Amino acid sequence: MALLSEMWVGARESFKRTAPKVFKLWKQFLNENPKLHALRDIEGNTEVLPLSQPYDVGGLVIKGNWWAPEGLTRLMGNHLMPGCRRSRCSGASWR
Repeated sequence: MALLSEMWVGARESFKRTAPKVFKLWKQFLNENPKLHALRDIEGNTEVLPLSQPYDVGGLVIKGNWWAPEGLTRLMGNHLMPGCRRSRCSGASWR
């Protein structure tokens, strides 16, 4: 349902062209349910908005460093991630 709603709002013409039977059933479903008439009547916007941080985080944001208890890192190093043993895992933290 979420994907159908997303296609209805964001790419209605493409939705209608690529899946005409589903489009027809979705439109019928929206018409039959008065609570969904707002969704039925919404006009989509194809404008692409740039992703940006709404506020200053105060410096560099580094993603991908993880922390775990020492027992878990030992388990990960010994059984699940053999390549991790080569100095990427150290003590209670690993990357």
